[in-house]
Amino acid sequence: MLILTVLVIVVGILVGNRELAGKRTYRIGWEHDPPEQFVGPSGEPSGLAIEAVREAARRRGIELKWVNTGTSSEASIRSGQVDLWPLMTITPERLQVLHISSPYLDSVMSFFVRSDSHIASLGDLAATRVGYLSTRPADFTPKPINLQLALQFLPNAKLTPSKTPAQLIASLCRHEVDAVFMEQNGLMRELMGIDADCRQSGFRGITPPGSRISLGVASTLRSSAVADVIREEIDNMATDGFLEALFSRWGYLSGRSVAYVDSLRAARQRERQTRIAAAVLALFFMLALWQTWRFYREGKRAGLAEASLRERTAESQQMQEKIQLLAHALQNAGECISIADTNHRIVYVNEAFLETYEYSQEELIGQPVDILRSTRPDRAVGPHVSEAISDENWRGELWNRAKSGREFPIPLSTSSVRDEAGNLVARVGVASDISVPRKAEEEYRALQTQYLQAQKLESVGQLAGGIAHDFNNFLTVISGYSKDAALPWRG
Repeated sequence: MLILTVLVIVVGILVGNRELAGKRTYRIGWEHDPPEQFVGPSGEPSGLAIEAVREAARRRGIELKWVNTGTSSEASIRSGQVDLWPLMTITPERLQVLHISSPYLDSVMSFFVRSDSHIASLGDLAATRVGYLSTRPADFTPKPINLQLALQFLPNAKLTPSKTPAQLIASLCRHEVDAVFMEQNGLMRELMGIDADCRQSGFRGITPPGSRISLGVASTLRSSAVADVIREEIDNMATDGFLEALFSRWGYLSGRSVAYVDSLRAARQRERQTRIAAAVLALFFMLALWQTWRFYREGKRAGLAEASLRERTAESQQMQEKIQLLAHALQNAGECISIADTNHRIVYVNEAFLETYEYSQEELIGQPVDILRSTRPDRAVGPHVSEAISDENWRGELWNRAKSGREFPIPLSTSSVRDEAGNLVARVGVASDISVPRKAEEEYRALQTQYLQAQKLESVGQLAGGIAHDFNNFLTVISGYSKDAALPWRG
């Protein structure tokens, strides 16, 4: 009973569809989008999809009026300009606002580059020039599905439209674009008609994940039954061989669903597959020869590269030894050596510096050099001195302070370090604690002063002694004369 009910419902739907199909003439839109749709010799709609849908509608008795709306398929359906469209890409977003039948064609979109191009993956195309097929302006809304896909894969690429596949491929041959985004079967079909020089340059395809699209008959929601009837009849056309002949005539080599591939088994297709297989074998043979020659060349290059690498390794080792020797010399130098960055923060100090200033490496690295300056106002570094230290080279004497608070004088010499572009990257300072020799010098000067004073006193004493001796002799003479004068005159 359940099976009978289901059969009645199915038959009712089919009959209902046929009755619906015969009630009126349906407007069906189309556009110039070869090879599925294009303008025929007399201006009439022609192409693979056009002929398939037209034959299916004729078989079901559906009256169609073909209308070239001048707008995109999606816009024409959504605005109600037409009831049907022969071929539209199925996307979840479109299914929310219009109806698309089950697919009767598949298509694979790929990015194609010249064989001599350095581009090898989708990542290499991130900011390149990419051409795509479109007869509409770049700002047309909504965007064509191939443009939407291209933007999805390459949001930062510069996308350039071409009106025909031949123009699109020619722009790639002329290096006007770095890659083109088009259907795989479209490229194969156009290769036979393009310039021989362009064809001989060869192409490589880059197929991103999710680039396979399915296409069905589209319609407004109101006319969905008609679209499904046409789609159903296309299945019947595949069974009786009409679709096979249609595909062969239009040279539709790939992009079909598996169901149709199984139904289209004609001698011509088998012959084509045989030719493709032979071409692939020949290609593999040529690739093998090319790979052999490339391995030979790469072997020679590898030998030269290995010799060069050994030479560079030896030079690098010598340079490392020199750097290690220099680092050891700096670390063990008797002078206090420091390096500060352009923000006057310490990035390196040697052992003598740590010993003199009583800090550890961890306490100093990253600190401003001002933590080493004297805190006494009469010993502070003035603005003019700070500015002078920031110059290329400076020599002078400052007062610095150790971690314990001990202050001591230093003779400081600074030098600037610049990169290859001439930009300042660091400043090197060399100094030493001269408090001990300064104190010894002061003590020596004091002793020298005392010694000179003692010499002066000794000289004065000697002078005084000489004067006293001479005065004593003078007094002796006077005393002698005095005694002679006191004697009685004897005459």
